[in-house]
Amino acid sequence: MVMIRYLKKKFTAAYNIVNGMMVSMRWWLTWNSVELYPGEKKRGPRKFTVQYPKERHWIPDIERGPMILLRDGEGKEKCNGCGICAMVCTGNCIDVERQKDDAGKFSLKKYDVDFARCVYCNLCVEYCPQKALRNTPTYEWGFYKRQEMLFNKDTMTQDEKDKGFVYPSVIKIPER
Repeated sequence: MVMIRYLKKKFTAAYNIVNGMMVSMRWWLTWNSVELYPGEKKRGPRKFTVQYPKERHWIPDIERGPMILLRDGEGKEKCNGCGICAMVCTGNCIDVERQKDDAGKFSLKKYDVDFARCVYCNLCVEYCPQKALRNTPTYEWGFYKRQEMLFNKDTMTQDEKDKGFVYPSVIKIPER
């Protein structure tokens, strides 16, 4: 009886190992027909190595990169300084101050973001009632000092129609 249980365990283990290897073999034989990038229908060996910086990986549109402040078509800032983005920020990295102008409307006085503390959760972009924030598809962050990761409204503001990344100290993303 003990020998039967022992053999049953060994055969079950062998069956599970072979079954797992079959899944791996199935993937290995068909991996080059799987579409990794949009529009890619190439059969045959695929290279995974990218000759960076000449070539760049494709970045999905839902990439949560660093955010930018937007201006409307007339060149005015869309942000009115309500501070909702600072309230929902999980990393507590946004500092907003607003001021009232002569007409009684609120405008943005100070907008600072510490990207060293940002967790790129996208809550600030989602909760902005003015739709004044947008994420960018950049992944090329390289700073020598923490102070270089502090951005203010002058370095973060961009026109709504522009695409790309306008921070002066960061490499621009080429058009796709």
